[in-house]
Amino acid sequence: MKTTTATRSCIQAVKTRVISASLTFACISSQAQGVATNLVAYNFDTNQVTGISSPFGGGSIWSGSGGDFVGVQWDSTTDASNNPASGSMLLTVNCNGDQFILWDGITPWYSPLPLQGSVVFTNLSWDMRYDGRSAIRTNTAAAGVYGSQGPGSLDFGYMRVGTTGSGYSQDWYYYWSIPATNGLGLPNTNWIHMSVDLSSINDSTTSAIQDTMFGMYDAAFGNNVLKGFQYLWFDNITYSGYIATPAGPRMAIKKTIPALRMFGGTGAFGRSQLTMADNNESWIGGPFPVSYSITLLGNAGNFPATLDTHIQIIQGNDNYSGFDYTAANTFWLQILSTSSNACTATVQWKTNFPDSLPANTVLAITNPVRAGTWTLTFLSDTNGTLTAPGAAPVPFNLGILQDADVIADFGSPVQVRFGIQNNGNTANGGLPDDWASIGVSGTAGLGGTNYTEDFTKKGTDQLDTNFWNLATSDGADMQVLVPTNAPYWITWTTPDTGFYPEVATNLTGPWIPLNNCFGCPIPEQSLHAGQEWLLILQQSLPTANGLSGGPLFPNAYFRLSTTP
Repeated sequence: MKTTTATRSCIQAVKTRVISASLTFACISSQAQGVATNLVAYNFDTNQVTGISSPFGGGSIWSGSGGDFVGVQWDSTTDASNNPASGSMLLTVNCNGDQFILWDGITPWYSPLPLQGSVVFTNLSWDMRYDGRSAIRTNTAAAGVYGSQGPGSLDFGYMRVGTTGSGYSQDWYYYWSIPATNGLGLPNTNWIHMSVDLSSINDSTTSAIQDTMFGMYDAAFGNNVLKGFQYLWFDNITYSGYIATPAGPRMAIKKTIPALRMFGGTGAFGRSQLTMADNNESWIGGPFPVSYSITLLGNAGNFPATLDTHIQIIQGNDNYSGFDYTAANTFWLQILSTSSNACTATVQWKTNFPDSLPANTVLAITNPVRAGTWTLTFLSDTNGTLTAPGAAPVPFNLGILQDADVIADFGSPVQVRFGIQNNGNTANGGLPDDWASIGVSGTAGLGGTNYTEDFTKKGTDQLDTNFWNLATSDGADMQVLVPTNAPYWITWTTPDTGFYPEVATNLTGPWIPLNNCFGCPIPEQSLHAGQEWLLILQQSLPTANGLSGGPLFPNAYFRLSTTP
């Protein structure tokens, strides 16, 4: 019997007369969901709490941490279905202004229990119940704020569920609160069935869901503090979803905007940033005025959650992305996006305080837009102004810091960083943010001169590594310089193992690998938030004579292929 190997490909048609011409697309792909499956992770028919083997292999225990955590145990006498042959997990906490985290696994970060593998989970459900003796929170916040149903409403606190991520990260994907009384005004001590949609965080067969974590901050981020003991049971922790059927990646094409594109970092506090290579860029000693500025093209509404945009001046020299936290002395401008286009901006510092964030606030403003130029200007060692887009300069001074303190704590060597940070929101990870320019003027390292790099007018996709240190982000390829001669982004979804991009002048081919086309340079490709990004330079487009630099062919077609 003769066998053949089919070519799997995703074809994207691009019709051009000139680089800026209109585009039409046709992408051929399929997406099969696979076979439905349920995994009852813990029914607590037996002691699945302390030192037994889990359904996922290996020894598994439930454990906890935080100042509120007291203990967890198997309760053979309590079951959500009143089954005398089954039980549940009983958690005891003592709320005292701290938090607790309850997780399954030998350790919460170093040995997570992989729940996923080839399974994509779309739902998590469980049953829970509070004992009538449990402490109750009287809310002071408006309805919808940190689980509150309005001022004076009663509940058991603002709970959350999530999974551990890479390193020390905690990925909390659902928050809720349970009213302390039922519809009749009686204590709410019945079993409650909880169900969480996981599809928004579980769009591939990667290990997005690794284990189960429950937790609570009893201070509730500004809502009324919860005080006292709580006793709550968990039962029937179940993951449902489907066994994934591999499908080819889906391709798309987008026009570019000449700019510096920063892709959001990984994890809750991931950072993407450019750092000046010269460590003599402190404002200390002038000649004044000294200024640091950034021009942003994107407004706050471009991001699904609050994003931190910053200029940081950190004493020392360390390429760790979180050096602003670990360093003893940090000064920053922090711009936080909101749900609208408005932003809040603060100027803050810390000294002699490693492993902390700057908390001494010398200026806080709100600006109606994020897009535009933000300029931080120093008029002396201890005084300066902040100018937001469309606004007048607002003065600040460093308060209790005297000249001698400032000179000692913020004098060179320093790192000056410009970038973005996810601010606790994994949803911002890998998202693109376009910057028009970065400017620095008056520093000793520049000899008092002005320097502005306009990223919208570059003829190359290579940043100057003599001027910029590219090693302070979470990984490589976090910044891509989009030059004026790069007309398109080609993107495709992952997993994409075995696929590679090709280009042709018509749909019937011949197809040419993009790393071997018309004598052009190999385009740079990078992976962000589960999507591959490939910047297409003008030299990557087909030419009429097949030679690099020749006249462009009227049509260009791109596809992903597994053809040998």
